[in-house]
Amino acid sequence: MKVFLVDDHPVVIEGYKVLLKASGINVVGFSTDGHGLLDWLENNYCDVLLLDISMPYFNGLDVLKHLQKTESKVKPIMVTSYCEATIIQKVIEYGAKGYVLKEESANCIVDAIKAVYNGKTYFSELARDAIIDMQLETKEEVLITDVLSKRETEVLKLLVEGFDNDDICSKMELKPSTFRSYKERIRKKIGVIGDFQLATVAIKHKTRLFMPKK
Repeated sequence: MKVFLVDDHPVVIEGYKVLLKASGINVVGFSTDGHGLLDWLENNYCDVLLLDISMPYFNGLDVLKHLQKTESKVKPIMVTSYCEATIIQKVIEYGAKGYVLKEESANCIVDAIKAVYNGKTYFSELARDAIIDMQLETKEEVLITDVLSKRETEVLKLLVEGFDNDDICSKMELKPSTFRSYKERIRKKIGVIGDFQLATVAIKHKTRLFMPKK
């Protein structure tokens, strides 16, 4: 596993290096701004990127947009002091695979790196709470079960219960391609981008989601 660090505070970078070395994670480079990262990526590669949002010259959002535009295979994790739902939604839209608050435990960062490296997403407890709180504050009264078909509701219910994709395909006797189509339709119908936002919206409507559909 190769990890690159980007933060405009050198002391933070040094802290990351010590933490990751103690966890057996290989840090292959670091930069104090986004331009340094992009220059490095021209001739190098990393698996996971720890990225701050607020930086001079080329901030974290600029980096995400560039990586998305160039279809980079690097997996970014935002590690930041910002805990605002609108910002979290924006980084998800731009392709971030994880979001951790700097105030959270060091173990959070290590867990995020391992999860994202293994193809999963990782949003810390504070990040999840921020998204859920925003969803609960919305005035939208339309229920999930009013916009989803019975089959789509069943897929979402299993996702909320924690079943992985393979388990759901097995339980519902679906081909993987059919399952992906269901998830894409669900996301479009309820206006979310990825699985993380899908889960937070489902939590908002969880009581009605788990009731039998008439």
